[in-house]
Amino acid sequence: MFNTHYRTAFDLVIVKLLQVARDRCVSPKHGDCREKISMKLSGRLTSVCELSSTDRRQMLALMDLHYDGVCPRVFEEDLADKRWVIQLFDPNTGELCGFSTQTIIDVEVQGQPVRALFSGDTISQPLG
Repeated sequence: MFNTHYRTAFDLVIVKLLQVARDRCVSPKHGDCREKISMKLSGRLTSVCELSSTDRRQMLALMDLHYDGVCPRVFEEDLADKRWVIQLFDPNTGELCGFSTQTIIDVEVQGQPVRALFSGDTISQPLG
């Protein structure tokens, strides 16, 4: 299933997020809007420590737009526990229209150490 032309697992994650954003959009706050989106998105992988205050404000605003009860303090605390953010942008306007926070976790499964990619806050705004 993993296509070797992707440079890293994160490239594959970005491709999958772009496909989800394009093919189906579901917002807990605004309901189901499963219509095809023809616009292509651009993606960027950013270290959490490299996020600007504007990036953080835009991410929080996007979460707040689609989810009830978003707390800025909790959002910032959760973000501080992550290593990277996959950001999705409208290539025509440069507007942030989605993101997913990521980190690596080490756990034990059936007595064996396992390293896994953990996705935290994730949102993709319907475009159209």
